[in-house]
Amino acid sequence: MKAWWSQPLLLGLFVYAWTSSIVVLGISFGHQFVAPLQETSGPSLPEKFSAYDGGWYKEIAATGYHYDPNQQSPTAFFPLFPLLGRGVMYITGLGPIGALLSVAHICLAAAFVVAAVYLRDRRLPSDQSTISLTLLALGLMPATFFFRMTYSESTFLLLTLVFLRGVQREWSLPVLALIAGLASACRPVGVGLLAPLLIYAWRCSPRCRTFLARTALYAPLACWGLFAYAAFLYFQFDEPLAFAKIQVHWGRVAPSWTVKMLALLSYQPIWEVFLWQPVAGWSVFAWEQVNAVYFAVSAILILFGIWQRRLNVYETSLAVMLLLIPYLTRAYEMNMASSARFAAVAFPVYLIVGEGLARLPPAVSAAVLGISAFFLGAFSALFAGGHPVF
Repeated sequence: MKAWWSQPLLLGLFVYAWTSSIVVLGISFGHQFVAPLQETSGPSLPEKFSAYDGGWYKEIAATGYHYDPNQQSPTAFFPLFPLLGRGVMYITGLGPIGALLSVAHICLAAAFVVAAVYLRDRRLPSDQSTISLTLLALGLMPATFFFRMTYSESTFLLLTLVFLRGVQREWSLPVLALIAGLASACRPVGVGLLAPLLIYAWRCSPRCRTFLARTALYAPLACWGLFAYAAFLYFQFDEPLAFAKIQVHWGRVAPSWTVKMLALLSYQPIWEVFLWQPVAGWSVFAWEQVNAVYFAVSAILILFGIWQRRLNVYETSLAVMLLLIPYLTRAYEMNMASSARFAAVAFPVYLIVGEGLARLPPAVSAAVLGISAFFLGAFSALFAGGHPVF
């Protein structure tokens, strides 16, 4: 009989529960003991899980969409996650926060299980220690506390893992395209799944003509969620691009495309945040710098994985797209705000971290994970206290 930690279902659920308990304790601590910097949510403990963008998802689940082109509006947030929350509300009678938290945690628990199965069957097979350490990295990396909030990240993570598992098991192109399309209804970066989908289509096509025909058929299908949302916005507000146009109210506006592209090519959004002097001074808890560091480290890890050939072509293309799309579209405007959260859903990053931890002495790996767990809990507490952790 196999030990329980060698069974993906039990291992995934255990790591989910243990790592999530740190976040719950952090939120509880922040609710009780962290002096609120600003009021971003209600006074009750459940409402502390729904600060910042979580409040928008709560509003959508409770009352639906509205659009005002002159100010921030919920059309900036894609519909899959709040729709699932509304479905849970209808079935269970829960309020919007309870329903959205249920969706987020069910998706996250499922994501851990799918990740465990995927790791077990990788083409470059991992031993049990590497699998466990990779799952722990997925659960303990500091920005993953967002996976346990009323945010769409855990839903999106699950969809990308199911997609990778489908590629691994050689599912049919229509099924993979449908999964990719569902991801594009969850977050706009879901269109990034087009890259591994097209690579998969190329590899399973006997000739170029077949590949072109399949691309013409399945590429639009892989964006069906985005198209459906745009159609809804057109019929509801007569503005199919309301999700994009409303972004002007989040962050600064680039003077021109030339200025923006020069800034991106020189990595200005990453390094310029270190030229600021926050009111309290620089700190490992200053999320302005954390975002830039987290994103840059994630990109370096992916480049290292490519160089060392530790990632297959599907993992590589997925990770590159999940990092490149938000960097090109929002890094300049938002001064890297939310970049850590965007990078946190790039699952291939955890493959590199897990393998790296497995090569270290156990005591060192434990220390690294312990430090990560501390920051996971600390950022959760600051989030609950209304500090600018986003």
